Amino acid sequence: MEENKSNQEIVKELLAAFTSLKSKMEDPNYIGLENSINQLIENQKDMREDLSDLKKNLLNPYDGAIVEIRKNTDFRQDWEKKQRDLEKLQEEHNDLLSWKRGFVKIFWTVFTTAVGVIAFMLTNMIGN
Repeated sequence: MEENKSNQEIVKELLAAFTSLKSKMEDPNYIGLENSINQLIENQKDMREDLSDLKKNLLNPYDGAIVEIRKNTDFRQDWEKKQRDLEKLQEEHNDLLSWKRGFVKIFWTVFTTAVGVIAFMLTNMIGN
């Protein structure tokens, strides 16, 4: 810019700039652009409020989604532990039944042998 401009020239340039600015402000494209920017700002405010509500619902320490997920996880882990305990108990029960069957077979074998020995001894005593 030239420093030698007179005040009248500067005023004319400013007047031309303001006239150009005024015509641009009245142009429907700029009015539509301004309305779009205002709508965008309003939508951002709404999104910020919605995001804040969503964050409150997710992170609420009493009934938020994360708390519910944690409760579900705890329940599932407890249930899995109980299932493992039940399977272990069933396996121990099956082992006990197997041991009992083996014991009963041995008992009847020993009992039958003892009765046979006693019968043999009685027949030998009676026969003598």
